[in-house]
Amino acid sequence: MTQHEFVNRVLPIRDKLYRLARRILNDNDAEDIVQDVFYRLWARKGEIGKYKSLEALALVITRNLCLDR
Repeated sequence: MTQHEFVNRVLPIRDKLYRLARRILNDNDAEDIVQDVFYRLWARKGEIGKYKSLEALALVITRNLCLDR
C-alpha cells in the first residue's frame, strides 16, 4: 500500500474511529487513540490486503486500544 492509497482509504474513516473511541473512553484521549490506529495500520501496510474490510480492521484496533487504555 502506497502513501496515496493509505490516505484515500484510511482518512475517510477517521471520524468514525474518533466517534467510537470517544464513546468508549468519554474523555479527550480519543484523538491519541486514532493516531495510534493510523500508526498501526501504516506499520501493517503490507498485510492490509489480507483483510476483507480495512474499516472493520481499523474499528477493531480502535476498540482494543480503548479497552487497553
